[in-house]
Amino acid sequence: MLRRSAEAAFWASCAIWLLCLPWRASLWLDELVSYWVIKDGLRETWARAVTFQGQSPLYYSILWVWTRLFGISELALRLPSVLCALGSGFLLYKIGRQFFDRSTALTAVVLFFSVNSLVIASISARPYSLALLFFLAATLVLLTGTGRSSAIAYGTLMLGSYYAHYLFIFGAGAQLLLIIFCRPRQLANFMLALLLVAIFAIPGALQIMTLSTQAELSFAPYPSFGGFFTAAFPVATLVVWFAAIVAGYFFGSGRLSTERINPMLLLLFLLWCICGPLIFLAVSNLHHGSLFLERYFLWSAAGLALGLAATVTIMAQERDRWIVLLICAVLAGYFASARHFIFEDWRSAAAVVRERLDSNSSSSVLISSGLIEARSAEFYTSSERQDYLRSPLSYYAAGAAGTALPPNLEEGKFSAYLQEHIAPMLGAQQEFYVLAREPRADGPSLEERYAQFFAQAGFESQRLGDFGEVIALRFTRPGKAQEQN
Repeated sequence: MLRRSAEAAFWASCAIWLLCLPWRASLWLDELVSYWVIKDGLRETWARAVTFQGQSPLYYSILWVWTRLFGISELALRLPSVLCALGSGFLLYKIGRQFFDRSTALTAVVLFFSVNSLVIASISARPYSLALLFFLAATLVLLTGTGRSSAIAYGTLMLGSYYAHYLFIFGAGAQLLLIIFCRPRQLANFMLALLLVAIFAIPGALQIMTLSTQAELSFAPYPSFGGFFTAAFPVATLVVWFAAIVAGYFFGSGRLSTERINPMLLLLFLLWCICGPLIFLAVSNLHHGSLFLERYFLWSAAGLALGLAATVTIMAQERDRWIVLLICAVLAGYFASARHFIFEDWRSAAAVVRERLDSNSSSSVLISSGLIEARSAEFYTSSERQDYLRSPLSYYAAGAAGTALPPNLEEGKFSAYLQEHIAPMLGAQQEFYVLAREPRADGPSLEERYAQFFAQAGFESQRLGDFGEVIALRFTRPGKAQEQN
C-alpha cells in the first residue's frame, strides 16, 4: 500500500510540475532570440546560429523543423525543451538504478526536478535541455556499455551534447570521475572516445576561441562564496531532501544502517555535484569575464540528485525509503505549485505600445533589448545586426518596426549612431515609445538614464505599466502631453 501511494505521489508530483510550468507566459529575451534565429528559413538559421549565437546550428535546426510541424506559439517553441527534460529524468532514473533500488532512484528524479535552474531550462526555448539529454544518455552508456561499440556510442552522444551547447563539453570531467570510481577497466575505451570527441569538436573549438576574445560577451556576475555554494547546493532541493529524511526516520521504523552507505559513492556524487561550479569558477577567472551561470553546468544537478538520494540508503527498511520518496514527491509538488517565475513580459509591453500606436501611427518605437552585444558600437553598423538587437519585436509586434537604442547613450562611441539615426527621427516627432529590458545593475536605472537623456531634447517620460524586467516608456513633449491629458 505504501509503495503504491509513494509511486502515485511521484506521478502526481510530475503532473503538478508539468501543469505549473508557465507554458503560455511571455517568451523571455533569449527565447525571442531563438525565434529570431529560425524565423527566416533553414539557411538563415544556420548562419545566425553561428554568427549571432556563437553556437552550432543543431538545436536551432531541430527547432526550425519542429515549428514547421507544430507552429510558433509560445507552447510550441517551448515543448521540445520540456520533452528533453522529461527524457533526462528518465535517463537519470536509469542511471540511479545502476546504484540504488527503485524507490531511491525515483527519489533522485524528484530531487533532480526540484533544482530551480533545471526547471527554468526545461521551459525555455533554448538548447540547454537538449544538451543535458545527450549528456545523460552518454553517461548511461558509460555505466552500462562495454567494448569499442559503446565507446563510439558514448562519443557520438557527447558530440551531440557538445554541439547542442559547446560549454557542456566540460561535463566530461564528471564522466571521467564516474569511470575512475566505477569502471576503471573501461578507462582506455573512455579515453579513446574522448580523443574522437576532441577531433570532431575542432570546428566548435575554433569558434569558442574566437568568442573568448570578446570581453563584452561576458555578462554573468563573478560568484561569491555564497553564490558558489547555492549554485552547487540549491536551498529548495536541500529542504526537500532534509525534510524527507527526517520524515522517513520518524514515521518509519526509526532504524538506520550506516553499513548501507557507500562512502566512495557519496564522494563520487559530491565531486560530480561541485565539478561544474568549480570548472566554471576557474574558467571565469581565466576568461575576460565571468561565465558562471547555472544553466551552463546543469549536468551537475544530476550529481547532486544522485548524491542526496544515496544518503537515503541509510534507511534500514525498504518501507522507510518509500516514505522518503512519498514525502519528497509531496514537498516537490508543493514547491512546484508555489514557484513564481519572474520572466520578462515582452508580450504585454509590446501590446500596450501597439494599442497606443493604433491611434497615432506616426510615433516611433525605440527598443533596447538588453542583449549583451548592444554594448558594442559595432552592432549598430549594419541592418542585420540591428535586426538582431530588435529581435523581441520580430515575435511581439509593437505596431512599428522599431529602432535599436543603445543602453548607454552617454558613451561617446554611440554618438555617431545617435546623430545619424535617432536625432533626425525624433526631431520632427511629438511622441515616441521605448521598450527596454532593465538590467540588474547598481546605480541609476535604465529608465532614469533614458528620462534624463531625452529630457535634454524636451521630452517627458511616462511609465506605461509593470512588465517584470521589461519597461515600456512613453516620451512626449510637454504640449503633446497636455493635449493627451
